Amino acid sequence: FFSFTIIDITLVQTKVRQWLALRRAHELRRRVEAATMIQSAVRARNVYLHYLWTICSIILCQSIVRKFISIQHTCRLKELRKNEAAMTIQCAYRRHVAMSDYI
Repeated sequence: FFSFTIIDITLVQTKVRQWLALRRAHELRRRVEAATMIQSAVRARNVYLHYLWTICSIILCQSIVRKFISIQHTCRLKELRKNEAAMTIQCAYRRHVAMSDYI
């Protein structure tokens, strides 16, 4: 009778320890999953912020280049208009000289 009691007590202790170990393992697994989810969210946010920073940098560079090209184009147009005005004046003067010589 005594030997069966010790065996039964040992079995109960084993089952209780097994149940406690499973409960601890489940709790640890939940903590690890929560930590993984937090890490994933933080990394996703960091990647998104890096993406936004990259896009802003690209837009800034494009803006600077477009401004530079626009200024160059404006300078070329001003030079062209100045040349056209000079050619118009020269044409009028040469016509005047030609007409004076003819008359």
